[in-house]
Amino acid sequence: MKAVVKVKRGKNNIEIYEVEKPLCQDNEVLINIKAIGVCGTDYHIYTDEYDTVPPLIIGHEFSGVIAEVGKNVKGFNVGERVISELSVQSCGVCRYCKTGNPQICLDKKAPGTHINGVYTEYINMPAALVHKISDNISFEEAAVIEPAAIVAHSLLQRTKIE
Repeated sequence: MKAVVKVKRGKNNIEIYEVEKPLCQDNEVLINIKAIGVCGTDYHIYTDEYDTVPPLIIGHEFSGVIAEVGKNVKGFNVGERVISELSVQSCGVCRYCKTGNPQICLDKKAPGTHINGVYTEYINMPAALVHKISDNISFEEAAVIEPAAIVAHSLLQRTKIE
């Protein structure tokens, strides 16, 4: 499958590569990506103003359809429309993780920056981070739920606006 890959540090250094389709692990779902959002972070990765660990597939805003379900996963079925949270690997012990905010863990690893992202056809995501979307939300609208959630989090929780 084709993927947009940051091949090495430095400005530009982005190429289209042929990559292997990921294998679905026991606690994951394999998602066929249907829409992606282009984030400002992606531009900063392109200009090398954002810390990344190349080579890696870039991109993190997305929606898609479950193509495969890991053997330990309950509550999801092939064909369901989904989005995902992005704190795939966080430390679990810092104050952010312990207070339910792994998305701001200083050691988190998220798709498109430190692990393979979504500018491709398929991505594995831990089932615990995946959320179903209803049929009345387009894939394009769903792909930008993640940045909308960041705005909501910032306004409602961090500024204490009521």
